[in-house]
Amino acid sequence: MTTFVVHGQATLSHPAQIATLTVTVVARGDDRAELASLVSEDHALLLAQLDALGDAAPERSSGGLVTDTYYDYPGDGQSILRSRARVSTVLVFTDFALLGRLAGDWASEPLFELDGLSWTLSDETSHALIRRARVDAVNDAVGRAAEYAAALGAGSPTLERLYEDGLRPSGGGGGGFAKAMMMDVGGAGGSGAFDLAPPAIEVSVEISADFVA
Repeated sequence: MTTFVVHGQATLSHPAQIATLTVTVVARGDDRAELASLVSEDHALLLAQLDALGDAAPERSSGGLVTDTYYDYPGDGQSILRSRARVSTVLVFTDFALLGRLAGDWASEPLFELDGLSWTLSDETSHALIRRARVDAVNDAVGRAAEYAAALGAGSPTLERLYEDGLRPSGGGGGGFAKAMMMDVGGAGGSGAFDLAPPAIEVSVEISADFVA
């Protein structure tokens, strides 16, 4: 009787369905009270713009107004203590045309900074892809075992054990290693640069299995 230890892998992809964008209203200068007032006014305008969208508005959550100080280094070994005020709002979009229009508007606002653009799938789609990828990974392992058995003339292989990635006792991986991996294969570039076309999100599953024949 021969034992076959084989690997099974599957990767599926789906266009992103959800975009999360952080919009920060920030002002820098010398007068902390004035900066706080400027930021509060622009943040109120942002919220009013979102409220005007009615049911089409993205989900949002805002933090509180934060003021602090930092050192600015203009050169020649100088350091100048500056003040800063800011407030951030996290927005969750499913309408990417609306995202593009609003991001274009906000990019021209002097006190607005756009960062943290990320893309994800809905929970329902993510779970469905993972289930399909698990089946495909098992089929991949079964096919590999059958090919090895046929090459050795060992007959049809029978499954004895199956391990998710990182869970094989002698595999050296920790028990907490990811069983399914999700990867954004497109998305935003560097800071301040956005690709607003939804990228493909990849879901990968890896297993190992023991067969005998």
